[in-house]
Amino acid sequence: MAARVFISVAFTVGLITGKPTNLTLGVIEEGGDVVGVRAHRLSLRCTPKSLPSDPAFVDWTYNDVPIPRGDPRRYVAEDGSTLIISKVLHNKKKGETDAGVYQCKVRNSNGAILSTPRRVTIATMAHEFSWSPDNTTVAEDDLLRLSCFIDSTPKANITWLKDGKPLPHSKRYFITESELFVISVKPEDGGSYECSATNALINKKRISHAGEVTVVQQTAQPLVVLAPEARTESNPRILRHGQKEILICAASGIPRPKLQWTHLRSDGTTRTKDDSNNGLNIFTFDPVDVGDSGMYTCVVTQSRNGNVSRVSTVIYAEVEVPPIIVDKPKSQIFPAAKTVRIECEVRGVPTPQVVWYKDGAKLHINGRIKQRAKELVLGGVVTQDTGIYQCFATSSAGIAWEAGRLVVNSSIDQPAPPSGLECRTLSSTQVALSWNQVLKSDLKAYSVHYFPTDGGDEGKEVALNGSFIVDKLQPHTNYTFYIRSYSKKSASEQSKRVICTTSEALPTGAPQLNVTATSQHCVAVEWSPPPLVLARGIIVSYEIQWKKTSQTSAYFEVVPGGTFEYVISGLQGGNDYLVRVIGATSLGWPDLNDNQAPWLRVSTPKEESSTLQSPSVQLYSVNSTIIEVLWKYENDISIDGFKLTFRNSVDIDMKQLSVPSTERSYILPYSEPSKWYDVSVRAFQGSYDGESCLIRYKTDDLLTSKPTLPVPADLDASPASQHSINVSWAIPSKEPFRNSIRFRVFFALLHSNDQKIVETNKTFAVLSGLVSRTYYRIDVQAYRGDEVGPLSFAVVCKTLPEILGLVDNIAWKVLSNSSIELSWNALPFPVTSYTVLYSARLSSDQNYQWQEVAVKNNKTSTKLTDLKSNLDYVVRIRGESGSSHGPESADTYISLLLDGGFLSNGDIYEKSNSSDQILGIVVGVSISLCCIALCTGSLLYRKKCSKPLAQVPSSLSDNGQCSAQCEQSSLTSIEMKDVHPTSPVNGLKLPLISNGVLPNGNNREKIVRITDNPQGRRGERSSSHSTDEGDSLLSGPELDMEPDEPTQITLLVDSSLVVVASTKETAPDDGFHETHVSAHQW
Repeated sequence: MAARVFISVAFTVGLITGKPTNLTLGVIEEGGDVVGVRAHRLSLRCTPKSLPSDPAFVDWTYNDVPIPRGDPRRYVAEDGSTLIISKVLHNKKKGETDAGVYQCKVRNSNGAILSTPRRVTIATMAHEFSWSPDNTTVAEDDLLRLSCFIDSTPKANITWLKDGKPLPHSKRYFITESELFVISVKPEDGGSYECSATNALINKKRISHAGEVTVVQQTAQPLVVLAPEARTESNPRILRHGQKEILICAASGIPRPKLQWTHLRSDGTTRTKDDSNNGLNIFTFDPVDVGDSGMYTCVVTQSRNGNVSRVSTVIYAEVEVPPIIVDKPKSQIFPAAKTVRIECEVRGVPTPQVVWYKDGAKLHINGRIKQRAKELVLGGVVTQDTGIYQCFATSSAGIAWEAGRLVVNSSIDQPAPPSGLECRTLSSTQVALSWNQVLKSDLKAYSVHYFPTDGGDEGKEVALNGSFIVDKLQPHTNYTFYIRSYSKKSASEQSKRVICTTSEALPTGAPQLNVTATSQHCVAVEWSPPPLVLARGIIVSYEIQWKKTSQTSAYFEVVPGGTFEYVISGLQGGNDYLVRVIGATSLGWPDLNDNQAPWLRVSTPKEESSTLQSPSVQLYSVNSTIIEVLWKYENDISIDGFKLTFRNSVDIDMKQLSVPSTERSYILPYSEPSKWYDVSVRAFQGSYDGESCLIRYKTDDLLTSKPTLPVPADLDASPASQHSINVSWAIPSKEPFRNSIRFRVFFALLHSNDQKIVETNKTFAVLSGLVSRTYYRIDVQAYRGDEVGPLSFAVVCKTLPEILGLVDNIAWKVLSNSSIELSWNALPFPVTSYTVLYSARLSSDQNYQWQEVAVKNNKTSTKLTDLKSNLDYVVRIRGESGSSHGPESADTYISLLLDGGFLSNGDIYEKSNSSDQILGIVVGVSISLCCIALCTGSLLYRKKCSKPLAQVPSSLSDNGQCSAQCEQSSLTSIEMKDVHPTSPVNGLKLPLISNGVLPNGNNREKIVRITDNPQGRRGERSSSHSTDEGDSLLSGPELDMEPDEPTQITLLVDSSLVVVASTKETAPDDGFHETHVSAHQW
């Protein structure tokens, strides 16, 4: 029997090792990047490789978009693989072009493979030269340098002309792609120089402007370094591996300088190139090698009249090495439910970026598919994972790829996948799933899989029926769900996937800001949307808040969600301001602290007496189309007039005009209603313009009558108590109606329209009767009789929180093994409710996972239900008053016991020592009798099944071999740890298997693993790309398991307990788990 078990284990281990298979599909790479000519024909070849019995077909993509069949201008030729562009298109004005990246995809029954991308550019040539020869005077025997460059695709062929004729060949001439160096200049080198650029592909030729070179008699000339230009380590000169490259060190001067190159390698060694005294030293790489990276120094030295001049120029160079795949993907076959590793180790400089494709489509890395530095890991593979996996390594130095085929075989015992999967969003963190259950007698359970659709880790839960609620999800996130069914022997394929989006929640963070003071009185604010994880929904509005650093309250303005810029105006010069922006979703505005929404400091420039101040501007709506701009200007400096700049939402082109210095209004020349107007007014004097701000005015906020009263300025508010706020403001000292003006103070809950009014003739007021710890919006308006002035900027201010007492005298009583009753002393007004916080106390150093229970209507008792027996709980209670909450009480510890004794914190629980001793004796004797019976039965059973030694093959154990009737065809291992009874919601109850039958009920928090054919010896690793990680059929997280803590393995044969083995888990955990079985001789 032990030998037969050994065979079963060895066979199972063989299943772990992937069997090799062949990849009978490939593509012959032909050519690289291509230059096309406008209005000419262009062809791109792509030759597939496949067996005659399994022919390949070719499809083409342009910029990752499939080229549709039937396109008369871009089509596949009769050979079935070559892409023909009958007439290359390139029209910049219309935005139409055939330039871009083309790729062919070859496919057959094995899958699909992509070719290396090929970039198509269009042949062009600029009308003007970027650099042309300059007029130059050079001393005889010195060095001459002339430059010439023109933009051209492909690169233009440059020919140098002297006096209209091609430059003759000479050892004194050194020509690069864009420069001409003349060594040891002679008098006959003087003349007119120009360069001719030719693009043969489009048959175009350009001649540069001529530069006159004058050669003068040799005289002493100062040292001038002509090349190279310094390059830092962060911006190195790129050298292409295997190509020919040069570094030029050039300098002019009489006496002629000495030039030397030194190279400091990355390993610290140095090499030096021979000196040169003709003004030119060329460092040649033919070809470039990896060791050529490092720091190059061009040292130029000139000795004149006993004085030595030395100039050093440093260039950092980096050798780019094209990507190389040193460990290629292999083609293999694996059984379902295994963890498969597909290798792809790449090298290159710079480090290549690796992207995986499956059957020609970019692989979505998330959930059970993980990309690592040298491999792709697929956990719990299914037959849908069968296909060709392609590894692309890309860098600025080039592209390389390799492919391998993966075949995943299903089992004949595999149950059908669930059908009819549907999902329904319940909240921002919960989604309900339902599906049609599989009708199969040995069906055990379902596994529920989910992951963020846009990428992220995959979660897995266990369900027993056709519904499940997935919780603890991220708000406003697309999640993909699928289900697998599990029988006693195998797992099904994945069900059809569905996608649901969780509901929105309030944001937990603010956008990133960029704040700039554009003038003494204006600050420009720009921001970008907050990250999705902080936004937690679609931002429908933004609130810009600003205040002086000395202010308690803050000014604010609300703009639509699609707005990402705002100009704050009316500021004072020479002051420090704090600015921040907060977003709101459809659920409302969040209450963010200064860490979640930090303030950004900005300083406005100081005001100077000579500066032309910015006028105070207001817009007045005469009717829906007539908008009048009004401004005030009180500077004593004489001016020439005002410049008015404006635009609106209908006509977004900015307009500007000048008005006389005596004018203080202007009617905008618009004939259509507009949603907003951008307006600025600035004074000017001669060519000097004063300060101004381009401010956006929303049409709905414009004044409907000409204002004659001032706008209250410097509005500030500060909390005076839990229920009152002090408000103050100012009006201009030169206001003529100062003594007869009264004020209305409007206040309301922030973002509420239910406002109240306080009237006063002072420039301050006290708002009372407010709610504690609550934000209020406040603004002020001047009025005199029936005449009403404009509203001030609104400010927001928060009242102080209530000071609440500490809950004490907490009493508790155990009602059952899953519920307790709590009571406590009532707190005085304003406490109106309580919050009970409780958490299981699993270990002394564990962070508590608090759950909350709200107790309303001043009740001072409550019941906690659905608790777990045999656990300690910690409880805290705090008082609540409106939006304020008090301190939490001291920790109260409660124990739930299993022996049925129901206690309170006034009881003393004791157990009888004699009872414990008697119970221990009874349990010990019972265990001993069971062990004796099991051993006796095992020996009798072994004797019955054993055969003569001569019948046992030499490869098996000499203990004998059991017949097929004496063993079960498959093994099932069960692993459990710390399992406790709980309610049947989203999980499994203990025990999972009892006499071969799966009981009802579930507990998602406990450890449940169902594994068919446990595989491999402990510590054994094969050479395949599959591991024992993640091959269990059902698994869950292991609570409180130490790395070296033994794991219990139970083997069931014919529903009888036969062997219990203990192993330790030492392999690294990838998030996939498998139960291991060691082969013991029985």
